[in-house]
Amino acid sequence: MKPILHWSQTNARLLNACPRAWVNTYAANLMTGSRGPGAPRSGTQRRPQIDDAVVSALRSTWTDRMEDLFVGTEWSSPFREHRLKRRFTDAMDASGLKAPETNLTLHLKRGVNQLEALERTVGLRPLMRGSGSRWAYFERLDGVHVDGVTLYTAPDLAFYHQHKWTLIRLQFRSSAHQTLAQQLEHLLMVKWAMAQPGFPNEANAYRVKVIRWHRHRWIEHHLDVSETLLEQADALVQHDVQEMKWLLRCWNSDADLTAVPYARDVKTCESCAYRKRCPAGQNLAQAKAMQERFVLNLHQREETKSLRTS
Repeated sequence: MKPILHWSQTNARLLNACPRAWVNTYAANLMTGSRGPGAPRSGTQRRPQIDDAVVSALRSTWTDRMEDLFVGTEWSSPFREHRLKRRFTDAMDASGLKAPETNLTLHLKRGVNQLEALERTVGLRPLMRGSGSRWAYFERLDGVHVDGVTLYTAPDLAFYHQHKWTLIRLQFRSSAHQTLAQQLEHLLMVKWAMAQPGFPNEANAYRVKVIRWHRHRWIEHHLDVSETLLEQADALVQHDVQEMKWLLRCWNSDADLTAVPYARDVKTCESCAYRKRCPAGQNLAQAKAMQERFVLNLHQREETKSLRTS
């Protein structure tokens, strides 16, 4: 069966962090036709942490806030805290996580402060002040089919301001620096919008802003949008898609994943749910060395076979 491939930041980052974990997480569902990042997976690539529950609660609470704001309903501070607490409790229960009450209270307090600070950011000012006459919010699971691949790259928010559509990406956790690849990933919001009815299909009709949380504060930055950069973003997707196809072929031909690469960094292994049944679970460097020897010996045997049959 031909796989139904999709691209999302979560999918791509796991692919590049550890191809073997990507196969364990996505391969079976892709080959059986399960669609999208929200489809049930054959496993979980990472053991859940309390901060994962916090981020899940923050994002779902923010979506609740946008739903109410869209119909003109404002929130009070006590209501925001109540809603976040409920979402946090649900996320903890869904992940089977437990923590002392004092820790939960601290996470809740920090989460409320983070949401309040988000509404004060410069990038969201037109929306919060009502100066963006046309605006919409989206779910990350809203996909569009572009060039044979389903893209799950919807912006979190879009509003029309100063003769352009501003596409907003919210990151409730982020690293210190954004790589070039990550910036190109954000620009895929434009590709998503251009494929949607009601949005313009010219690149110069958009501006892209990223608002990300790092070290207790929101960092805002603007990304240039151009045809050249969008072509680079397309190339990034196509490269990842080719890698996915190769990994699926490996998985189909060898259930032991003998030739599938291990994680790039040992830090990926530390929180991986597959660690106990992975050859790299105890020693990544040793597993990589053994794999290199196996592949080298395999190639040598193939070359010898070719000489004998030529």
